[in-house]
Amino acid sequence: MFKTYRRLMRTSRFRLIMMCLYIVIILGVGYNLSSSFIRLRSRQSTLKQLVAQQKQLEIDQKALAQEVEQLKDDDYVIRYARDHYIFSADGEKVIVLPEDDESDTQQQ
Repeated sequence: MFKTYRRLMRTSRFRLIMMCLYIVIILGVGYNLSSSFIRLRSRQSTLKQLVAQQKQLEIDQKALAQEVEQLKDDDYVIRYARDHYIFSADGEKVIVLPEDDESDTQQQ
C-alpha cells in the first residue's frame, strides 16, 4: 500500500510539473507570436509609407529631369530669367507691379 501511494504521488507530481512546464512553454510561444505580429504590422505600415514616398520621389525625379532638359535650351533659360529674376533684354524697361492678394481686397 505504501509503495502504490508513493508511486501515485510521484506520477501526480510529475504530471503537475509537466503541466506547469507546458503552460510556461505555451505562454512563451504565445508571447513570441503576439510580439512578432505587432512588429510585422508596424513594418507593414512603414513599408506602405516608404512605397508612397518612393512613388513621390520618382515623380519628382521625372519633373527635375524634364526641367534639366528644358534648362539646356537657351530660349527657355532667357524666358525663365525674365519671369523669375526680372531679367531684361537690351532697351527693355522692367516695371514690377505688386501682386494683389484676395485676402487684402476682402479686408478693405
